[in-house]
Amino acid sequence: MASNQIIRTLSAIEFLSEHIAHGISQAELAKALNVQSTEAGRILSNLAQAEWLEKTPHNNRLYRLTPKVGGISHKVEHSLRVAREQLRQDASTYAGF
Repeated sequence: MASNQIIRTLSAIEFLSEHIAHGISQAELAKALNVQSTEAGRILSNLAQAEWLEKTPHNNRLYRLTPKVGGISHKVEHSLRVAREQLRQDASTYAGF
């Protein structure tokens, strides 16, 4: 069973992914997750330390996800393409039986 902290962090990533262009404040994250501002601050700090989060260039009180998250999406997409190709090959191999 996942810890509440992990679930809140993943929920924060989901919320942040919806606000890439303008970013979000610590207070907005706290409200979205229904947690205290200090807990939202810890989540933001941990994500920043992991290089998943950065302050927006136009306002240092707003946060957004870094391109690192997009890199993960790209890796997942690539893995799915590889799996799809393997399934095609397997289907072709077994189609003759």
